[in-house]
Amino acid sequence: MTSDASSNSLSLLPLGIPTLIIADDPQLIAAARAAYAHWCTAAPASEPQIELRLAIGRASTERVSLAIALEGSCLQLAGNGIRGTADAATRKASATISLEIAKDAARFADVCDT
Repeated sequence: MTSDASSNSLSLLPLGIPTLIIADDPQLIAAARAAYAHWCTAAPASEPQIELRLAIGRASTERVSLAIALEGSCLQLAGNGIRGTADAATRKASATISLEIAKDAARFADVCDT
């Protein structure tokens, strides 16, 4: 897949691991491109080993700090403006991120890195 500005996906190669970010909003792809510019690649060398799906959600005030829970191979992530899951067994993850976090490269990277 290409990583141009109009695409809904972005190919990355962090630590040599083909990774694909898919988003329902171009602002999320722009945020990922800004946060991970040094890992962007025109096209994956192979099928992605990690897939991350992102969606814009509304900010939540239920948790101020980031809460991370692990059960088996599944990680749950929740905090103010974030909700996500990741499964190490399938190497697939998804997250809903508030627009406020998407506009802050450091906070955005914090969520995606987790």
